Amino acid sequence: MGDPAGVGPEICLRLLANAELAERCVPVVLGDAAVLAACAHRTGLPEPARILAADGWAAKTGALPGGAAVDLGAIGVGDFSPGKVSAATGAAAFAYVEASIAAALAGEVDAVATAPLSKEGAQGGRHRLSQYTEIFAARTAAPRWCMVRLEAITCTFATVHVGYAEVPRC
Repeated sequence: MGDPAGVGPEICLRLLANAELAERCVPVVLGDAAVLAACAHRTGLPEPARILAADGWAAKTGALPGGAAVDLGAIGVGDFSPGKVSAATGAAAFAYVEASIAAALAGEVDAVATAPLSKEGAQGGRHRLSQYTEIFAARTAAPRWCMVRLEAITCTFATVHVGYAEVPRC
């Protein structure tokens, strides 16, 4: 679900409401049901039709047309303010990505797509790794890895989330 204080919850609600996508796959959002419900209320988007508990969710997703949200209970709605980076939202985002990696390694999902993560929030949450690419590489012990952006042209980044001024030093 990405950073719960960022655009991730809205992106995930739009994903779950996308009927065309649901015909191609079973989307599963790993995040917090209360955060998604609060975002739905603020934006006018529909709440997830199905909320699954964190325990045993994978066995239930195959029979869920339209997908589901998995409630990981990583953060409460009163624990942050939308649009404000914090250690709490960074820790929650880290918990979501950790859960997605575990699900992928266990064969419970076929692919993982991520919503935006706040580097400052992740570091404030005391996580040394602050970008998805680095987290996936570390957790999977990948000997080689890179970030890929898919558009009309597929490209691989030479740097990982550094400012333009830092590029010459990379």
